[in-house]
Amino acid sequence: MKHVKINDHFFELVPRPTKKEMQILTESIMQNGLREPIVLNHNHFILDGHSRFEVCQNLGIEPKCRIMKFDSYEEEEAYVVECNMQRRQVNNFQKIEIYYKYYEKIKKNVQSKKQRDSHGRIMGMSEGVGGTRSIEILADKLKLPVNQVQCGIWLINNTDEKYKIKLRTGSITINKAFDNRKRVTYNKTQSITFKSMMEHFKYDDSITSYLIALKERFKDEKQRNISVETKS
Repeated sequence: MKHVKINDHFFELVPRPTKKEMQILTESIMQNGLREPIVLNHNHFILDGHSRFEVCQNLGIEPKCRIMKFDSYEEEEAYVVECNMQRRQVNNFQKIEIYYKYYEKIKKNVQSKKQRDSHGRIMGMSEGVGGTRSIEILADKLKLPVNQVQCGIWLINNTDEKYKIKLRTGSITINKAFDNRKRVTYNKTQSITFKSMMEHFKYDDSITSYLIALKERFKDEKQRNISVETKS
């Protein structure tokens, strides 16, 4: 095991397994041995199998390893993410979580090629970029609606760990959670300006109408609550 190395970026690229998942994996390796080898790159950094490697270390088992060669560091990153998506039983929010860090890198690459005016609105695209946006790339990869992916990313950045656990376990859907969190924000701040609502979404036309409708609904609910309190 001395030749096996861990790249912190690859390790942190995807969410770590839960204690229960690690327990199940440990019991499986104890009973059946290591069925799937640890996948390493040509420099012996783990690409797939961080959790299996950890279990083998804890159990004192020499893991089987195999080396895969890629043409670039970016291809290695993509492989790390793909392996976790295929192996783990995940819901839509977990899919978005797994791909999120990788998405951020895609987003930076796409954003660097966009031309914006002084207000941040997209004026045009550099040659060869076309009209593809990073959120569309991610949504297409996950086979999910753009709106749902956008809301999932907002939740990753704006909710606490307890609420994320509800999303991971499927006890609440992405859209329902997004509505709830936005409602809480609205009640705390008294109002949500169009600018603040669009801050995260970076003038994304595909979700503008959804956010406007959501804002109006919250406003109507607040007015109804005020009317009820006044009458009582």
